[in-house]
Amino acid sequence: MRRRAGQSEDVRFGLAAGWAETTSWVRVSGSNRFYDYFKGKVVLVSKDLNAIRSKARIGDIIQVMTKGESEKSHSMIVGKKTSSEITLYYHTTDTFRTLASFDGAYGKGHGTNTYTVYRM
Repeated sequence: MRRRAGQSEDVRFGLAAGWAETTSWVRVSGSNRFYDYFKGKVVLVSKDLNAIRSKARIGDIIQVMTKGESEKSHSMIVGKKTSSEITLYYHTTDTFRTLASFDGAYGKGHGTNTYTVYRM
């Protein structure tokens, strides 16, 4: 992936960066789901945010399942990693958030989400 002039070193995803949204990206469950492609590429399944931060690399796909749900409900890409945090990029209004911020806001909140990390 090439960086545009003036774009920072961290990986940028979404429509603002000129990428098109496809149904294969946004459809986590149901027919033609994104999971079918990545099911053999699982690196980690965990609720432990520190374990996720430790294992995840830039470019990994992370899917989340909230407590009480039977299927994953959201896909994100790791776009930035520091020594203490990862930043997740996703299609919902071209958003990016830290893992801690996402975990606190998504589903039922802190510690209730299960994350699956996939690597190509």
